[in-house]
Amino acid sequence: MTETQLLTEAQVASMLSIHIQTVAKMRREGLGPRFVELLSGKRKTYRYAPADVQSWIDERTQEG
Repeated sequence: MTETQLLTEAQVASMLSIHIQTVAKMRREGLGPRFVELLSGKRKTYRYAPADVQSWIDERTQEG
């Protein structure tokens, strides 16, 4: 099994040049990249596989 470095919402926001709150909103509305939900006690944390973020970008890339 290969190890995958997961990205934080802040890292995804930086990659996309958008605000972290926009990434969180897209996640909540089901509009953003696939994510992994991790639980730490009662707190939820979200992470993103780089390949999923890139696939999400590729799906939205338009010719022109």
